[in-house]
This record gives sequence, structure tokens and C-alpha cells, in this order.
Amino acid sequence: MKTSTFFKKEILVWLALLAPFVLIAIRWNDFPERIPTHWNIHNEVDDWSDKIPSLLVFPGINLLLYALMLVLPKFDPKRMNYERFAKAYFSIRLALHYFFAGVVIVMLMAALGYEINMGRIVVTGCCLLFLVLGNVMGTVKHNYFVGIRTPWTLNDEDIWNRTHRLAARVWVICSLLLILPALLLPLPWMAGVFFAGILVMVLVPVIYSYRLFKKKNPVAGK
Repeated sequence: MKTSTFFKKEILVWLALLAPFVLIAIRWNDFPERIPTHWNIHNEVDDWSDKIPSLLVFPGINLLLYALMLVLPKFDPKRMNYERFAKAYFSIRLALHYFFAGVVIVMLMAALGYEINMGRIVVTGCCLLFLVLGNVMGTVKHNYFVGIRTPWTLNDEDIWNRTHRLAARVWVICSLLLILPALLLPLPWMAGVFFAGILVMVLVPVIYSYRLFKKKNPVAGK
């Protein structure tokens, strides 16, 4: 990728990385000495942390994720495949960074005294995140760091491709089905429905990849 093209694309990511730091800098004196950092299933704050380092640690995690996802392809034995799904990989990175930036900003707003339904916002954000990931999952090529990494997908590129095409459909459908419960159901029910949906999104591709392996290797699958 040319340097100019790289910077043009990365600006979109940098906006997400910098937004929480800008908010922190502008409102630094307005933040209390104790910052809410965890909410229970009833949207009650049940854990607090000191202003320093909390205000820097949480957006800093997004920076570390950024660096990690830039260097991971260089250590992947299948590194050449990343060029084959470069657009999907960038979409995955972009979605993750905006999701984490959004969560941090919502936490900051709660610390500033705004009434925030943290559970509903985070679950809705997760649904949108999985919706984006599902839309590109079917184009992710064989690699060791990104995607549905079971023993059967890692050892067989055909199983990898077929599993990811199925996972893409499952993630999109589940995400769309979960958005309304995330917005409308009472929090305990919403959490239960959400985790059930996540379980489906995890187990269906794993079981499918194993069944494909067993079908292609009937002796080994016994």
C-alpha cells in the first residue's frame, strides 16, 4: 500500500483513537476524582477507579489495540493472504476502534454526570459491531489471527472458507434480531437474550467447521 493511501485511510481510525483524548482534555477539570468503571445488570455502578490513571488507561487500550492489529499480519505465517482481504481487515479494524472509542466516550459522559443506560448502549453497540463484522466475515481469507480459528478451519482452507461464509450469514441475522431486544427489553431480559445470541454466533460456526472436518475425514472424526 502506498504511503499516501495508507495515511488517507488511517485518518478514519485516528479520529476514533483521538476523540476520547480530546474530550478528556476539554473537560479534564470537570471529571470527579473517582470514575465509574463498571455497571451491573440493573445499570447500577458497582465499581469505581481513580481519575488518574483511569482517564488515560481506557482510551490507551484502544491505542494498544491499534498497534497490535497493525503488526499482527507481519507475524502471521499466512501473511500474504492479508492482501487478499485488505478491505475486510480494514473494516474490522475500523469497527473495533469505533466501538471501543464509543464505549469509552459513554463512560466519560457517565463520569461527568450524564444519565447513561450503560448496559443498553453497550449491547446495542455490540449488535452493530457484529453486524459490521458479519458483513465482511465471508471475505476473510485463511490466516492465524483473524476470524473463526478452530483446529479444523486452521488446517483446511476449504473448511475455513465455508465456515466463514456461514458465520457471515449467522452473525448478520443474529445481530439484526438482537437490536430490537437490546433497545426495548428490560435490562435483565435484554442481557439474557443477548448472551443467548452470542452463544449461537459462537457455537454454530464451531460446530459447522467440525462437521465439515468429520465429513472430509471420517476416520479422523471418529
